Amino acid sequence: MKIDLVKINLGDFYKYKFKSYKPCCDDILDNPCIGFTNYNLTEETPDNEPRYCLSNIETSDDEAWCDNYPIKFCPRCGEPIEIKTVKVIDCSEKFSVLAKRREELLKRIRAPRNSSKFDNTSNDNKHSEKSLDELYDELRRISKKINYIQTLSLYEEESLEYNLKLD
Repeated sequence: MKIDLVKINLGDFYKYKFKSYKPCCDDILDNPCIGFTNYNLTEETPDNEPRYCLSNIETSDDEAWCDNYPIKFCPRCGEPIEIKTVKVIDCSEKFSVLAKRREELLKRIRAPRNSSKFDNTSNDNKHSEKSLDELYDELRRISKKINYIQTLSLYEEESLEYNLKLD
């Protein structure tokens, strides 16, 4: 089984998307103890590349943690699992703009409202300042874009480009 990765440079760190691939057998996809991840890997990978892993979840009282053990062969059919980076995309500038915009929105939402703004009911102030609902809607849109970019998922060039645009 061969998996091609797209490495996305976001400035200080990298995230990955994977290209469509055909699994060696359906059992590797259906097994709840096997996952394709880069979360809590027990072995270091270059720039935290994702791997197929066997997951071990342990619990203690109200606490749970997961260790992911990378595997190099399918445990069902024995076929080798080959993972390689085939494309690197520099999205650091566009991602930085999105992250800054999200921070600006958060500051505007958290800023204490000036009581004079509430006392003045002129139409000019209502239209010049975005309403809190509009700010929250924009924050949700920006956050969804950032989450998409940072989530390990199927690589779709159009989706990545769309989510890197600030609208």
